[in-house]
Amino acid sequence: IDPSANTDGRIETGLEEIAAVDSGFDAGQFMAGARYAFETIVTAYAKGDRAALSPLLSPKLYADFDRGITEREIQGLVSSTEIHRIKASRIVEAHLGGTMAYITIDCDVEQTTVTRDKTGAVIAGSPDHIATVEDIWTFTRDTRSSDPNWILIETRTAEKSGP
Repeated sequence: IDPSANTDGRIETGLEEIAAVDSGFDAGQFMAGARYAFETIVTAYAKGDRAALSPLLSPKLYADFDRGITEREIQGLVSSTEIHRIKASRIVEAHLGGTMAYITIDCDVEQTTVTRDKTGAVIAGSPDHIATVEDIWTFTRDTRSSDPNWILIETRTAEKSGP
């Protein structure tokens, strides 16, 4: 749990509400699964692996990812992303909306991302540069479902302050 986001205890309260209606919920297991999903989704998107993405994303988010993959394919671009490590991951929001549980995580990641054109020339990123990225992802799950998997419904990159 991100202490700065939980000054009023609202994240703990949200996690308690989720656990109250979902006896199988465990925040530690959720975070382990979220970290695994993060790596899987980022690398699958870079590879254009729609089959890997489909069961992990909401229909709307899948459509957005599919559009990005299609644009790369049309332009003849090839992308790759290597996650070197997830430096930190924190729960920054948790709440229950009816039977739907929502948890938002913030991940600080070191990764290398490269996009190449048809000839293999690098047009974005660098294979030699490890960038630090802070992504904020929101997952949801219907607590009535027997399926224990959480679905990614939103991604955004944290805005950095300063130079």
